[in-house]
Amino acid sequence: MEIITVDNDLPMFNSDLWTVGEDGQPVAPAAVAAAKEAVRGADAVAIFSPEYNYGVPPVTSNVIAWLSNQGNVLAGKPARVCSTLSPARVGPSEGLPVARTS
Repeated sequence: MEIITVDNDLPMFNSDLWTVGEDGQPVAPAAVAAAKEAVRGADAVAIFSPEYNYGVPPVTSNVIAWLSNQGNVLAGKPARVCSTLSPARVGPSEGLPVARTS
């Protein structure tokens, strides 16, 4: 098993950051292209994220937006969404359903 962190260098999602290559195909920013290639080569994906205000933190949402835009590399991959415990009584049960449908 290899663990890859993909959110450290990703810019905030902005579709204007895509450029057009010489072949007319969309070209992602370098950090996004590296993250998409890492996920494309993976057998499965695990997303570990804390809950934020009963939902998905913006950083996690940003990663999902980049990975699913212009060729969804998450589609068809087995995935696991995991959250950290929160001091609330319900723990991460409020934010996980949101992450599963993102």
